[in-house]
Amino acid sequence: MEQLLESESRRYAKIRGQRPGTVLGRHADGRHIALQALDVPLDRAGAWNVQSGKLVWEPKNTVALAWMPNGDQVLAVTHRYEGSAKHPRDFLKVRQSEIGYELKRLTWPGLQPITSCSLSLDSGWFSSVAVSPAGDRAAIRWIEQDAAGFVIAEVGGLTDVQLAGVGYRTMPNNISEPVFSPNGGHVVIAWQVGLVESG
Repeated sequence: MEQLLESESRRYAKIRGQRPGTVLGRHADGRHIALQALDVPLDRAGAWNVQSGKLVWEPKNTVALAWMPNGDQVLAVTHRYEGSAKHPRDFLKVRQSEIGYELKRLTWPGLQPITSCSLSLDSGWFSSVAVSPAGDRAAIRWIEQDAAGFVIAEVGGLTDVQLAGVGYRTMPNNISEPVFSPNGGHVVIAWQVGLVESG
């Protein structure tokens, strides 16, 4: 994923008190950009106006965004607390099993809900979403302290659904965002195995 330079980051309004630093995607209209700000415990994503730097959409509890190829829809990866306490006092102490995730598809720019589906993972948290060129699949990256990977969802139809058992897991956790091949049949990631020190 592309990282904004500090000078570029300052051009954009804060989201939940944080400056955005990661580019999640650019809309084909050239006027909108999806950015992500580092936050604790989960990152925050939104859409900004490129010219004014104003935050034009701050979807609730959203960690990642991606526009569909034709630009008239947007995918949002959201989280929710599913624990027994109504309002946990310290979100940092919430177990991963108490956090649920959803993949939502909305119209753009109207932001009318189209469909949503639950996302599941064994451990870790979701951090980005990529859409295939045909707009029929989404690869949702997750990360854990010692591992990372992605799951695949079918999107773009009447319903969206995470494909059971379809995805990838690797160690260590420093992998790139998934990228689809031009025909959408393959997903590519890059990762760094380790640094070689010379003496």
